[in-house]
Amino acid sequence: EYWKQHHTFSQPKYLFYSVYIAIRLFFEEAGLGATGVYIFQLLLNLVSLFFFYKLSIRYFNSERSAKIAALLLIVCLPWQLWTTHLYTESVFINLVIIFTYFLLKPNKTLGSHLLTLIFLLLLIFTRPTGMLFIPLVLIWYGVKWIREKKWTFLLSTSLVSLGAFALILNYAMKGEGEFEFLKPFIEEH
Repeated sequence: EYWKQHHTFSQPKYLFYSVYIAIRLFFEEAGLGATGVYIFQLLLNLVSLFFFYKLSIRYFNSERSAKIAALLLIVCLPWQLWTTHLYTESVFINLVIIFTYFLLKPNKTLGSHLLTLIFLLLLIFTRPTGMLFIPLVLIWYGVKWIREKKWTFLLSTSLVSLGAFALILNYAMKGEGEFEFLKPFIEEH
């Protein structure tokens, strides 16, 4: 409601929930409300299950094992409850699975790298813990670029990524609420 009235977040931390907020607003404006959000989350759950299955085939080297892994994910009660209760964790964990598929995809094309970046951005702005994927991706690509001896690219990307991580983290720490990491230091606890 606050976003609809003021076109801004009531606190900076809500930027890191903006994907979910946008999903909710979209379905409210479309007149579908919570039903639309639920259907969206079910479809996202299905898409992530497909990518989980594809990842499992790749890493188990067995279609049978991949089917068992996918079945175990389907019967994972917390995963299903998150979707049913419309928690932000449902969107987040499904995006993590899809992101992981594109991050670990061998023989990447430019499009695959772009999809990895898009899903990284979606993770960052779905939940605050998505910020933790920035160093992970930097390390993943850093190791790859060290092996390929792409030093200039590694250095420039590292500086930009770490700068973005610092700015995003600084933004998340502003405002009131549970993200007040500096409060004990400021108040000398």
